[in-house]
Amino acid sequence: MKQVFCGQCFKLVDYEVVEVEKEIHFKDADVKVKIKEAKCKDCGFELDVDEITRENDLIIYDAYKEKVGLLTSKQIKNIRLKYNLTQKKFGEILGLGEKTITRLENGDVQSKAIDNLIKLCSEYSNFYKLKEGSFIDSSFITEDYEIPKLIIKMQTMNYQNNTNLKIGKWEEENEKQQVAVY
Repeated sequence: MKQVFCGQCFKLVDYEVVEVEKEIHFKDADVKVKIKEAKCKDCGFELDVDEITRENDLIIYDAYKEKVGLLTSKQIKNIRLKYNLTQKKFGEILGLGEKTITRLENGDVQSKAIDNLIKLCSEYSNFYKLKEGSFIDSSFITEDYEIPKLIIKMQTMNYQNNTNLKIGKWEEENEKQQVAVY
């Protein structure tokens, strides 16, 4: 562990990390979080350690997001990974930049509009419609990428050898539930 400067001792010191529960006011809400604090081993003074500050910021931002009904950073990343996409490709499909996706996955608080867009994309059919839109270049999807990696979603049904599946199309056979293969 590297040493940091203590403003109380006026020297570089070792520190210990303790977990504390705090209520923090962020934007327009009070959120209760468990965060880490670095304390000087010599005098107990609270120290500023960049890594701990970044980690705490993410915890606070995600607690705020949960409180106001927005997707957390991890949920956004999981939606992207569900489609096995890079941040760049996910951003292209959503009509956002790669840096925007990076920032959202690293804790930045998204607007309600962007949050709604990402929530809609968590559903396969909505994602497919957006991906197939005329403003999107889907040439990045290769044949081997499309079937095994992108999405195979099956809802409960009696799967038989004669089941007709069409890539990218929704079909319904008699009373069976839908199967989507993208």
